[in-house]
Amino acid sequence: MHTAENEYENTVADAIVAATDFGLIPAAAEPDAITDADWTEPVITSAHSAIEGLIKDEQEWFHGVHKAANSRLYALLQRVYHLYQLMSSDTVFNGHLVEELAKQAKARNLIINPKSHTLNQIVQVVFGADRRRSSAYCVALRVALSEKVKAKDIPQFLRDAGGVEEVRRSKCAKPRVDKAGIAKSNVTKTVLASVTEPEIVKQLDTGKIGHQVVLIATQGPNGSLEINSVVNTESAVNSALVAIYNAQSEAWAKVAADEAQASAAQQQADLMNRAITEIASQTDLAA
Repeated sequence: MHTAENEYENTVADAIVAATDFGLIPAAAEPDAITDADWTEPVITSAHSAIEGLIKDEQEWFHGVHKAANSRLYALLQRVYHLYQLMSSDTVFNGHLVEELAKQAKARNLIINPKSHTLNQIVQVVFGADRRRSSAYCVALRVALSEKVKAKDIPQFLRDAGGVEEVRRSKCAKPRVDKAGIAKSNVTKTVLASVTEPEIVKQLDTGKIGHQVVLIATQGPNGSLEINSVVNTESAVNSALVAIYNAQSEAWAKVAADEAQASAAQQQADLMNRAITEIASQTDLAA
């Protein structure tokens, strides 16, 4: 019997089979006819002509086969993305999609986590066992999904971002911590000692008032310090600040957390006192 249930299953199966058509997946950025056996050692008459020839061939490759391969890849990712959006908007379709993904994974001997995001599962089924490539495509499409990119705009989104790998890098890159800047803001809160020895003053740059310098000192047996040298280069100062950050960052974080907690408690106390004052004032007026 032909039912709506059958139509759902057939639609889902056809969509996945179409997406996994390997004829649509760009396996390499070179013509299929070219193999290692076709290699012919070029005759090099000069370094100039050799480099010029390589540059010319690279431009032809980049704007020809490479560009065409990327266009086919982006079109395939666009179809994957569209399939996910289509199925995610319909609970019945989504159920059949999950079932069909499991069938396709089993048929292709793929190990896929059924609890992973459905978009990830589609990508893994379509692109097979190449986990690194699948991971990059998953990240790129998940970024597009988080930014609410429409299916029709996926190719342009990937081109504008510089390609799949650039999208993955931007997503996975950890924000850079300005260790030297953080250390500088913390160390300047404390003054351990003031030094005005003429021999040290002579080595200072009067144009860098307010800047940090590094003092190289030797610790004496009685706790005294003998200053041996003064270094005021930016690289040396930054290296010292980074070393201080690495040694003190956890302690600074704890102090900051304690201060934030104390500040929140003080704000709460201020609000309570203000409320009590207002209630007392209203009571006095009523009396």
